[in-house]
Amino acid sequence: MKINHDAPAIAENLRAQSRAWMMAGACLSVLGACAPFGSSENESYRDINAAIGATTRFDAERFAGDWFVVASFDPVPKGAVTFAYNPEPQTLALSSEIIPDRIGTYEIASAGVLKNNDNPARSLIVMWVDEGFRTAALGTALGDFGVILNRQEEAPADRLQASRDVLDFYGWDISKLKETKP
Repeated sequence: MKINHDAPAIAENLRAQSRAWMMAGACLSVLGACAPFGSSENESYRDINAAIGATTRFDAERFAGDWFVVASFDPVPKGAVTFAYNPEPQTLALSSEIIPDRIGTYEIASAGVLKNNDNPARSLIVMWVDEGFRTAALGTALGDFGVILNRQEEAPADRLQASRDVLDFYGWDISKLKETKP
């Protein structure tokens, strides 16, 4: 067996190279974390490469009615939105003075997926709703619109936190989520 007397020097060189690669990887990770979500053309509040899903708990009849926007990624004033359910065809019509660009009729494509037939990119996904249908988190897959809705003007801290957790899980930058103001 041949003994390599340079082994300690080789081992130290490999350790130094390993540290250099680790530092390079850490620097790239930090730079990647600073990159904006989505494309630079349209502001997005979520990582569009992250998976997104709709709640299987969704029930259009229970979801229909009046809601208050209690938190939003866009600067939206505190106010109400209404979803009117039509069983034939399966649709929800959204009306609101505070988010006029989202007004329209949405086809219920599947549980929690509200399809905008005029512009599919503007379809809404109900990512979470609590068991009592009192608080909900919804937004677009592109991440250009996202809100937390509540049946009352103020949402309890636990349901607000649950909504934030779901948005975070689906890649939303919750540091940009703001409670709505009158």
